[in-house]
Amino acid sequence: MYIKFEAMKHWKKISVFSSENTRFLVAVGILVFAFWVNLPSKGREDVKVIKSVASFGAFWEKYQPVIYLGIDSFEKKDILDSQAGDAYRLVFGARADDDQIVEVVARSQNGKEFSIGKFEIKKESDGGTFEKIFVADGKYQDLIFKRNGKEVLPESRIYIYNVRLTRLERVSNLDKTIFGKTDILNVGSFDGDAYDAEVLSRKGKTVSQFVEIEKGGILFVDMKIEKVGNGGGGKYRISIKDPSKEKGKKKYLKSLNFDSKSLGKYAKDEGLYRFELPVYSKNGGKYELEISNSEVEVDSGNYLKLGGFGDGQESFFNVIATKYYEDSNGERILTNAVFEDLGSEYLYCYENNGYVTDLLDVFESNESLQYDWFRNSLRNTGKKGSFYTYKIDTVKPFKSFRIEAKQLEIEKDQIKIEYSFDNENWKNLTYVQEKNGPQIFDHSFSNEGNHDAVFIRVGYGDDGSSAFGLEKFKVTAYISK
Repeated sequence: MYIKFEAMKHWKKISVFSSENTRFLVAVGILVFAFWVNLPSKGREDVKVIKSVASFGAFWEKYQPVIYLGIDSFEKKDILDSQAGDAYRLVFGARADDDQIVEVVARSQNGKEFSIGKFEIKKESDGGTFEKIFVADGKYQDLIFKRNGKEVLPESRIYIYNVRLTRLERVSNLDKTIFGKTDILNVGSFDGDAYDAEVLSRKGKTVSQFVEIEKGGILFVDMKIEKVGNGGGGKYRISIKDPSKEKGKKKYLKSLNFDSKSLGKYAKDEGLYRFELPVYSKNGGKYELEISNSEVEVDSGNYLKLGGFGDGQESFFNVIATKYYEDSNGERILTNAVFEDLGSEYLYCYENNGYVTDLLDVFESNESLQYDWFRNSLRNTGKKGSFYTYKIDTVKPFKSFRIEAKQLEIEKDQIKIEYSFDNENWKNLTYVQEKNGPQIFDHSFSNEGNHDAVFIRVGYGDDGSSAFGLEKFKVTAYISK
């Protein structure tokens, strides 16, 4: 029943963050950024030495083309600083609206070009990850992605994102790079209540059906809805429940209340509405979906009429779900995480995507953790005791670990960040905060034992009055071979 989600090229439309239909702004104004951490060397105490890793192109640029009609290349200046004999690993994500070939070249200040490789970009809804190890033959500064030998049509668009360039100690006998990946799947509901378009015209009704997903989670629930009359007065409720619980005690995993007046803010297309109901599922399984009008005054002239999905229109609900991948220890590899072999040691990196899949990278949380489409960040309720926690699994025991974070808001002492090796005993991270500026965290520590996982808890501090979150969250760890 799993169907690969072929409408991903229109995924920008998911960005429903206001009732004024401004959801298409999410993919606009993308900030291209570059940052560097340091090349590992023997005897190094922390991760701050010389420039070795450069990256640019955020995950959400996956839905913003960089090569299209009239634009045949995409370049990043001063991303390299190579000498003859220097080894690098290039990793990038790409997708295209039709089959394309992209050549990646390095360019020197005097215009000399060095071909790193040619890559076949297949027409795929979810794109692919490409990797190339190369040795520079001279001094180069710029990195260029070129369309190569393909007829250009108006719809021939190429998307380049999550570009990563790592300096290596050698090019032979390197282990395979592990990438965090989250597939997007389109899953219909089944079983449960038979389809009845007018069921919500009768007071006190709950419609229930089931969905089965793989390891991963649920992001959105789609419904086809037609407002009849004023739609009814009061709050409708959409819920996801765990059907493994005893009858009458089913656990409500996530619920969303809305009234007919605010229905427009959830509109995806005409007659189609998308509700954000993220649920993480470590092992996958069957979940129950329901919509209830128990708190709504309805009659035959004022209610929400339901449409159906599937060939026989038998499904009330259509679920946008995710499938994640695991490492050799059976631990989830977070989206956008990379575990790579540098030669004498491994490097693990993870940073937030600035995309809704960030919700499913969270290990646990309380209160109402949500994805803010306007800010492209997670936000939790501004309430003392509120928190959300990441579990960073480094695959193997690490030597050194670095946490970098930047507060989303500008509010004094609003956030506290702690880390733990067991999710019980916590240590606080210090931060700096200039006047009228965000809190900036940058903390490195070594392994206190043989740990291969770190829990990082983002909590609400003693002060502050608004919802809290992080604009930037990044971890880097070096692991011995």
